Amino acid sequence: MRDVIGYLRTRLDELETQAVHLHRAVCATTGNAHAVCDCGYPGLVSADVRARRELIEELVDWLESEDTSDRGRGRTNRALLLLAQPWAQRSDFDPYWRIDD
Repeated sequence: MRDVIGYLRTRLDELETQAVHLHRAVCATTGNAHAVCDCGYPGLVSADVRARRELIEELVDWLESEDTSDRGRGRTNRALLLLAQPWAQRSDFDPYWRIDD
């Protein structure tokens, strides 16, 4: 699971960077790469990324807890894999992580 956790953290870093830098260049509200964007999209993506990071940390805490049952660990592993699914088509996505149900 450590691999998928690291993968998720890396993808979230990329997503946040793209939301700030790439969006600014193509924001329909400004039409100018040097203008300040006020549409709120980068802030929304940043908030989403922060929430996902916190969720990942909670899931890691559950995995590391001695109080978590085997069933709880299985469900926690599945939750981490579900968070990774948006990147399933990338070449660096491990096929083992794919959920096809």
